[in-house]
Amino acid sequence: MFYWKHKFVFIFSMASFMLSSGSLSAQKDFDLGHISSQSILQEAQTKGGSTIFAAKDDIKINEFLALNIADTVDEAGQHEDWIELYNTTGSPQNLYGLYLTDLFSNPTKYAFPPNTIIQAYGFLVLFLDQDSSTSKYLHCNFKLSGSGEMLMLSDGNGVVSDSITFGVQTTDVSIGRCPNGIGKLSATSKTTFNASNCGTIGIIQEEKEYHFRVFPNPALNSVTIQGQGIYSVSISDVLGNQLFLRQYNNVEEAKLNYLNFGQGIYYIRINDQEIRRLQVLN
Repeated sequence: MFYWKHKFVFIFSMASFMLSSGSLSAQKDFDLGHISSQSILQEAQTKGGSTIFAAKDDIKINEFLALNIADTVDEAGQHEDWIELYNTTGSPQNLYGLYLTDLFSNPTKYAFPPNTIIQAYGFLVLFLDQDSSTSKYLHCNFKLSGSGEMLMLSDGNGVVSDSITFGVQTTDVSIGRCPNGIGKLSATSKTTFNASNCGTIGIIQEEKEYHFRVFPNPALNSVTIQGQGIYSVSISDVLGNQLFLRQYNNVEEAKLNYLNFGQGIYYIRINDQEIRRLQVLN
């Protein structure tokens, strides 16, 4: 008993010495599945600088292509599935600690490596082909199904930044948002790889009758919206920045005066369900 007692004291003392001297350190867990959001925040705060770790809703799935036959190629010259993410904020965002998956039951399927940065109001494209990442592009460890499936961006612990479920896809036709980051996902007339989905190319208008009338369009300094049940109206620029928001009490007409946004293309969102393109001339 005396021998084992003193042997234990000796081992414990040696371990304490090695820890204090740096010879033996507590192993840092680099498995992204075991890094808490709090530890990531603390690390970001100690590093300082203008780049911050992405919070919920900062990053959105902006466009994806699930059947790439003749569209953009990767650095190896191969036509692969791809996804485009969009930073909705005015600051660079670090995706370290976030995950991308095509299976809800496995939210941590692909872990973003350290220092994966999206610039302010910028884009990040990843190829979904099960290949290894390079210095030019990130490559995920899964592929998309042209028959339809899902995509989810989250912290792996139940906090979801964005998720989508899609059906059967058309060859070389991507699905994207316009305005970037906030628009409804729709088929595009031409893919906009690593670029804005809005403009002369981009989102195909759905073949449906609009519920609301927006006029005049183009507009100078005012625009009127008419239709049954107007609850809210917002205006965003082509980068997805919200410039105007007003709530209404189930009115049938809303007139927006003094549109001093400057000349350009904007997007009106009515009741968070219908988006109309607006050209301002002044």
